[in-house]
Amino acid sequence: MTWYDDAAILREAISHAIEGYKGQVAARWHVIPVAFKKFAVREEVLVTTQEHPETALKELRAGDQGGGLFDVDDAVVTRRILRVGAMVGEDDADFLYGMNTFTYIKFDIEDAAGVIFPFDMVMNEGDGDANTGFFAVVWTRTFGHDGAEVAHCTTCGDLETRIRWLDESILHRYVPHQGLCPSTTDKHLTREVDDNTIDRDLHREFFESSLGYSGLEVSFDDDRNQLELLMAVAAKLNEKPALFPTVVPQPLLEKATSAYLKDVLRGVPTDVWQCTGSYLASAIFHDQDGCPPFRDVDQWD
Repeated sequence: MTWYDDAAILREAISHAIEGYKGQVAARWHVIPVAFKKFAVREEVLVTTQEHPETALKELRAGDQGGGLFDVDDAVVTRRILRVGAMVGEDDADFLYGMNTFTYIKFDIEDAAGVIFPFDMVMNEGDGDANTGFFAVVWTRTFGHDGAEVAHCTTCGDLETRIRWLDESILHRYVPHQGLCPSTTDKHLTREVDDNTIDRDLHREFFESSLGYSGLEVSFDDDRNQLELLMAVAAKLNEKPALFPTVVPQPLLEKATSAYLKDVLRGVPTDVWQCTGSYLASAIFHDQDGCPPFRDVDQWD
């Protein structure tokens, strides 16, 4: 029995969805989880493929974990995993030997003007034994053709990640949220901060809500680096499948939505609320009651 088999719980989730609820991560960080799936690749196969590009990556295996409506075909997944491998190999091919699990994350970011920026990320958490940061390539998400690469995430120090934004045109269009992310120093954000730091609490909350590890290095100053920092928040979604929307069987969702709207919109003609009920997306969020929080609260010294 799933949560949406409970009519009262489904009704509540529908009411939140109609009100515009996009999940607890969106409520705090304006990062909207869409879908994700984990894939396993034998590391020696990945290395061989990098050394011999004409060799097909034949041993791609979908993992058990996933979330949301994941509709990316295997050819695109394979191509993008290889792209991450190529990026890592250009830096240090030795890192490829620790990479056997990749997560494909579909997510949106909503700017302060309410504009939605859709992205796809293929990432690997990195190797803690080798003290790396996480590795990722980020693309714009478009329909009908491959999106453009907009960000690269590579290791740059002791458990640190360098995030390099590639498409400045997006930065010009993106309206940042005031006070959303902590301030960087010389385009760098270190996990440890002095107790006298002005935005200490925000700083700690950010690292507890991201895959920032020991630190992040970005390409731009604080007036333009918010999207870069939010890539670390998006990367952490790979650990939190419960925070992605649940795909509810369409007939059940339409029936429950129509019943909810019938109560709310009393006096409105039947054909109106029945039609409205059919427009609600099939994937809705249920990440409030009984769901683990996105933020992992640490014990700070």
